[in-house]
Amino acid sequence: VVTNFGKQLKMVPLAANSAVISQAIAQYYAAYVAPELLTQWQSKPSSAPGKPTSSPWPDHIEISSVAKNTDGTYTVTGDVAEMTSVEVAHGGVAGTDPISMKLENRKGTWLITSYQGSAAE
Repeated sequence: VVTNFGKQLKMVPLAANSAVISQAIAQYYAAYVAPELLTQWQSKPSSAPGKPTSSPWPDHIEISSVAKNTDGTYTVTGDVAEMTSVEVAHGGVAGTDPISMKLENRKGTWLITSYQGSAAE
């Protein structure tokens, strides 16, 4: 879930108008994010993760740790790896942003129920 979600971050253009951001959030995040978090991000796009500028852009999430919580949820920490055309051509990453998220199993599907990152409020 986290890996696939991380691949979608570059698809949500946070510099666009709120209607475009809201539609992109629904289109690219709905399969990975709990409905209440999706609604929160759509109502306040500045709190959503995504692509804030044309370059660098978020490319993927590198997972550092996965910990099971006492309530059966999991906390995943890691970094969003950022890329520019230079890294695409020559390898490496342009930078990283630390993130932490909680995942919960809902009716057999793991969903992200909280997300904290330096790029999101």
